[in-house]
Order: sequence, then C-alpha cells, then structure tokens
Amino acid sequence: MIFNLKYKRYIRLLSVLSAFAFLLFGSGVFAAGEAVAASAKTGGHLSIGESFLGEELNYKVGFWIFNNVAIGRLTFQGKDGIYEASLSAHTTGLARFVRRREDTFVARMEAVPGGARLRTLSFEKVSKLDGKVRRKLVEIDYGKGVLRWRKWKNGKLRKSGEQPIPEGVVYDDPLTAFYNLRYGAYGSVRDAAAFTIKTLPTDEGKDIDMTVRFAGRKETEARRGAMGVGEGFLADASLDKELFDSKSGLMEIYFNPDMVVTYAVAKDVLFFGDVRGELLPAADSK
Repeated sequence: MIFNLKYKRYIRLLSVLSAFAFLLFGSGVFAAGEAVAASAKTGGHLSIGESFLGEELNYKVGFWIFNNVAIGRLTFQGKDGIYEASLSAHTTGLARFVRRREDTFVARMEAVPGGARLRTLSFEKVSKLDGKVRRKLVEIDYGKGVLRWRKWKNGKLRKSGEQPIPEGVVYDDPLTAFYNLRYGAYGSVRDAAAFTIKTLPTDEGKDIDMTVRFAGRKETEARRGAMGVGEGFLADASLDKELFDSKSGLMEIYFNPDMVVTYAVAKDVLFFGDVRGELLPAADSK
C-alpha cells in the first residue's frame, strides 16, 4: 500500500485530509496565501459581504515530505444580503490513484442588519469516496428557534433530527466563522486577542466550542522567522481532538496583514505527525 501504510491507515489519512481541508478555511482555522479577487478590509467601510464578494482561494495539503496530497478551492458569492461560500477538496497524484475522494462544503448565510457579521442559514457537506456518496444538511431557523439536520447515503435519507436553539445563542458553521474572524466580527485580532467560537453542535445536541488565540508581536516575530513565513499575524487554535485524531487538537495558523491565511499546521495527527496546508498562487491553482 502507498507510503507503506496499511489500508485502514490510508483511509484514515483521507479522512484527516478532508477534515483539514474543511478547517483550512473554516472556524477561524485555515491555511492560505493569495486572494484572486478582493481581499478582506478589516475596519473598512465595506460590509462583510461586500468585502469578500468574488474572492477565490486555492490551497494544497501535505504531510511528511509529500506536498501535494490534496488540493481545494474556496469561493464566496451572493447578493442582497444572502451569500454562499463553497469549499471543494479532492485527493491528487498518487493519493488519487489509490483512492478517489472528493468533498464539498457549502455554507448559505445572511448578513445581519448593518453588515457587521454573517449568520449561518444552512450548511451542507457532501463526501464522495469511490462512487459512494454521503450527504449531510444542517438548516437553522432562528425565527422558530430550531436547528434541523438530515443525513443521506447514496441518495437515500438515513437519519434526521432537530433541536432547539438556546436563547441568545448564534451558531457559526466553520466557513461562516472564517469570514467573520477575518472581517473582525469577533473583535480585533491584535495584541494577543483570544476568541471562543460556538460552532454547529453534534447530532446529539452537544455544544462544540473552538478557541483561537492570536500571539503578541514579539512571539509572532520569533515563531514566524523560524517557519520562514512572511509578515502578518499568528494564531493558535484548539479543536476537538477527535476531528483529526490528534493527540493535542492544536493548530498553528499564519495570516498575512490583510487577514488572508498563508500557512497552517495541524499538530500531532495520529500516524502522520504534522499535516500542513498552504494557499496556491492563482497561476498554480488551475
């Protein structure tokens, strides 16, 4: 088997890459580089939707000495206060030769009055592995205070459920949270800021919180230089350990001065060590 991994370990790798691709551009945890269209303008006069409209980000994922195991593409479109972010990721090269996997994540969101932040309306994930398709759709109705979810396998509805939304709680799917964080909706990222983001709950109703801490200026300069990363911001994120099968659940994220992420590392992933992501220049992403 490729890279001398057992079959089960390879399937685990695909799942890890899928989850990492998901978080590269979600929940305040991402890898990045160059925006094809307009980049974020934190603190500017544009609304959050206007700031990212037409943006496209392309990235690659790797581990050990292998740099191109998966690639992904994230786009942001919409109008009249309703927006859609779409992230598609798939295995490449030798990884694609052994197992063909594609994942698509689509977040439909609305801008709150004043355009200061985005709020999730629905979030959909579709995974395709060697012709088998799994789909999950989460829909949020804040008017009725209800979150509904449905799961399909190969086109057949398998499970569904709903749960009440606690008063005053706003759930941010990872893609929505990505744009909120970059825009500054949670607050300024300067001077060792820290945020706790409430992401979508589990099917059983268990809350999932994600913490993101931005390093101070001196710490950022020291760590950035060691990684060979350009100027900008550095953040450490703490996630659910089971998501990556990670011993620590930690990620290290580098942003450029415009809050476009340039590089990220998922730490201590079981069997694979550190899994890294980096945005591709536009010319290399086609």
